[in-house]
Amino acid sequence: MVFYAIAVGILFLYVILIYFYTLGFKNYPSYIPQNMVPASISATILIPCRNPSDQLNKLLAQLFTQLPTNNSIEILVINDFSENEIVLEVNGNARLLNLRDTRSDLSVNKNNKKEAIALGVAESKQEYIICLDSDIFLSDNWWAILSNFIYDKKPLFAAGLHRYIPSKTWLNNFLTLEQDILTASSIGALQLRMPTMCNGANMLFSKQAFYDVKGYDGLYHTTGGDDLFLYHRIYAQFPNDTHYIKNLDAAVHSKAPQTISELLKQRSRWMSKTSHYENLWVNIHAGIILVSNFVCFLALFIWILWPIFILKLVADLFFISHIQKFYPVNITLFQKLKFILLYPIYTIAVVLKTLFNEKI
Repeated sequence: MVFYAIAVGILFLYVILIYFYTLGFKNYPSYIPQNMVPASISATILIPCRNPSDQLNKLLAQLFTQLPTNNSIEILVINDFSENEIVLEVNGNARLLNLRDTRSDLSVNKNNKKEAIALGVAESKQEYIICLDSDIFLSDNWWAILSNFIYDKKPLFAAGLHRYIPSKTWLNNFLTLEQDILTASSIGALQLRMPTMCNGANMLFSKQAFYDVKGYDGLYHTTGGDDLFLYHRIYAQFPNDTHYIKNLDAAVHSKAPQTISELLKQRSRWMSKTSHYENLWVNIHAGIILVSNFVCFLALFIWILWPIFILKLVADLFFISHIQKFYPVNITLFQKLKFILLYPIYTIAVVLKTLFNEKI
């Protein structure tokens, strides 16, 4: 009975959390520029990469199509110890920097993305820094909206949307919905002044703010976290100047993990960073969600927990139905139910992968 009471209490907290995520996402204002003409701003675009695919040069081609032809925008591609030489095939205002030439203490055995961003910030000539991943595709109006957002809001940090490219596989459908849910809950959390997550594939910040919060000092020993650590640090000092760009046309897109093994490896890497977060809210929210999914996993075997599972199911359906009004994706009730039923199993698999660091 004690366990059941604790389980009910955790699910009660989960339902409250989901309810406030829903209100937060609904109330967070969408950004709609007054016109779609790109604003006249100056910025540096950083693209850290290791062993990039052909998509890097396709991304550069997209950028040069959208960006102004003057010298107000510079692009820095930062090579993080790639095995092969990186060749920039597209003509334009892009420069290649090699971490190997500046940091003899680093190696290919470490994820050096934070060091790559810090190098790019130091080398940049502009005040605004825009970080992109090398494997993304830009929305057609990405620069028009992003530049107007910078011009209108003068943000010190802003997270753009990152979405997966949909396909017809069940794994892709599952991950596309999960990614949209994670982003929506993150926007809702920021509206509640409890920032949780953002995605480094599409984020921007002020160079001065980066130095004001001491960049990634004290965090270089951790793996990854270039996005969340900076987001939390800048929010802690400048909460009113930290934003999400809630506009689908300002999103970037990438391919979702293609296999279960690739997915679990990526998600366990994300989870391994949680002990280093400087924002307590992230771990509180994650703990409530994790324990709730664990209880629902146990409900697959313990019938007395079924009412708790049904409570979580209703809360999740409520949230997904509300964010559907923003995301232009037609998700059937059956697809929603399948996602909610599989998610506790998926969560436990990620936890096991993280704890034991084994191939599952």
